[in-house]
Amino acid sequence: GTRYNFFDPSGTLSSGTLEVNPVLVSDVGKIAAGDTSDPGDNQTAIRIAGLQNTLAMSGGTTTFDEYYNAVVSDVGIAVKDAASNYDHQESMAAYMENYRESVSGVSLDEEMVSLIKFQHAYNAAAKLITTVDELLDTLIRSV
Repeated sequence: GTRYNFFDPSGTLSSGTLEVNPVLVSDVGKIAAGDTSDPGDNQTAIRIAGLQNTLAMSGGTTTFDEYYNAVVSDVGIAVKDAASNYDHQESMAAYMENYRESVSGVSLDEEMVSLIKFQHAYNAAAKLITTVDELLDTLIRSV
């Protein structure tokens, strides 16, 4: 087959613009899997497959598979940590909201106790006024 670049080099390459060469997409027979002088040769494809076990990543210390697995593991750990942090922050927000309510909120039980105290004080004052009124009335009649 004729040799073509796997990726279309036109324009600036980025993760958003990277695409397989449309010539190869339309005709996979144009992928050079071997030496052009021997059409049945698949040595290039074998060498490409062998890259899977080559120490080529992280400064030549890991294979593509090991590197990929490490990236997937790191992403998984980061997602787990993010979820854990989210749960923690959510529980802290709920705790703080409850604390704010307990400090600034009104306790119905405490308000009822205060209301009963004021009612007893009012009743006592009313009895005192009634008693003074009766004493004054008795005093005025006796004169």
